[in-house]
Order: sequence, then C-alpha cells, then structure tokens
Amino acid sequence: MIKFISNDVKQTEDLGKRIASVLNGNEVIAMFGDLGAGKTAFTRGFCRGAGYNGEVTSPTFAIMHEYIGGKFPIYHFDMYRVIGEDGLYSCGFFDYVDTDALLMLE
Repeated sequence: MIKFISNDVKQTEDLGKRIASVLNGNEVIAMFGDLGAGKTAFTRGFCRGAGYNGEVTSPTFAIMHEYIGGKFPIYHFDMYRVIGEDGLYSCGFFDYVDTDALLMLE
C-alpha cells in the first residue's frame, strides 16, 4: 500500500493530476473520507491531469457528473446515498461499468 499525505487543497489537486498522468481511463478509483476530506479537490486535480478543463463539482445532489473532453471520459459518482444493488441500478451505475471510461467513486 502507498500512502499519500496532503496538507492543503493545492497538494490534493496536484496529487490527482499526477495520478491521472499514469492511468489510461479504464480504472475505478474509490475514495473514502468525511465531508471536506478533499475527495472533490482530488477529482478536480485528476480531471485537470486528464485534460478536462471544465467545472468539476461534487456530485452530492446529482449522484453522478460526467467529465467529457479530456483523454478519456470520467464518471464521478457520489455513493453516499446509494444503498445496495437496487440503488446502484437506480442511479445507472451499471450502465457505466463496461465502458472505456474511468469511474471515480466517493
């Protein structure tokens, strides 16, 4: 296991950029942490590192945001309110699993 420690938003975004530079877009990244832990900051940096230049926000109320226009599509899910397999079907998660895209889960 590799552990990264970030002390501010810029470091968290920079870490996201560095990780995006070595991935090819068919991975799943699962993030765990309390509100304000930096999950969306990491995702914002990751999207920048993958070449997406649009707005990146938390998918808390939308359940999922699509970031298209970089080197690969990124689908950013907020799983906080998703409960069980039925919840995964309801939010459309399985529609994105077998795509050529990166899934970002928080």
